[in-house]
Amino acid sequence: AVAERCNLEFELGGNKFPAFPVPGGMTREAYFRKLCGEGLRRRYGERAGSDRELQERLEFEMGVIEKTGFVSYFLIVWDFIDHAKKRGIPVG
Repeated sequence: AVAERCNLEFELGGNKFPAFPVPGGMTREAYFRKLCGEGLRRRYGERAGSDRELQERLEFEMGVIEKTGFVSYFLIVWDFIDHAKKRGIPVG
């Protein structure tokens, strides 16, 4: 039978996200942090630079995303949401 001739191995554990291309020789983590910082400033304005609680929370959240290996996933999702918003396509 065909199934007996197939040799397929599944590698369990870990993530297999595509590598998100980043500009200017930055690492994915550095680009992710840059975008997060810009988002914090866009959302909270001047308060973003002076509110320690906001900065600590952002640092915590970015750390979790980095430690769990989801930076590329977040960048990919950000990219298609950003693309949709720029073209007036509803997201949410």
